[in-house]
Order: sequence, then C-alpha cells, then structure tokens
Amino acid sequence: MGIELLLISSVAVVLYTYAGYPALAYVLSRWFGRPIYQADITPRVAVIIAAYNEERDIARKLENTLELDYPRDRLEILVASDCSSDRTDEIVREYSARGVQLHRLPERLGKIVACIRAAIT
Repeated sequence: MGIELLLISSVAVVLYTYAGYPALAYVLSRWFGRPIYQADITPRVAVIIAAYNEERDIARKLENTLELDYPRDRLEILVASDCSSDRTDEIVREYSARGVQLHRLPERLGKIVACIRAAIT
C-alpha cells in the first residue's frame, strides 16, 4: 500500500508540474488579470567600445556602430582607449563631430576597468 501511494503521489506531482500549474496560472490570469499598457519606448543606449591599439579596425567598427538603426539622439557611442600607443585615439577623435566620445586611460589597466571608467564619466 505504501509503494502504491508513493507512486500515485509522484505521478500527481509530475502531472501538476507540467499541466496543472500552467492551467491554474492561465485560469487565474483570466479571472484576476490586469490590462497591459504598452508605450512606444526608446531608451537612451550607450555603446562602449574597449580599444587597445585598434588602429587597423577602429574606423570600421565606428562606421558600423554609427549605422545602427537607432535614433541618434538616444544613442551614445563611447570608445574606452586603454592607453593605446598607436593612432587609435587620433582616429576616434576624427569621429567626434559625429557624436563619438573618447575616454582615454592614462595607463594600461585592462578592458574591464576601461569600460567601467568610460561608463561612469
């Protein structure tokens, strides 16, 4: 008798998990549901590009980022230069008229630190 009760309760728990709970949630949402209000929301977005000696690729990356289908007044593009020793900073400065901002670290501290410092400034 004990094993049969254990088997039946185990099957009942599995059935409730896969069928009973979703059905109960659906019924309760129909009885007590609230309307969902949706608005056309376009949040401000910041794209942070970490760069260290990216002279060869940074212009292509910035062009690609500037081509994003997102309102330019809601998009901020930040380049976190981790003390680059090549022309990376010069190239990024050429894009400043298009809204790209350069955040240069005075010493090499790594990608994560560069991104964090660019985000908080």
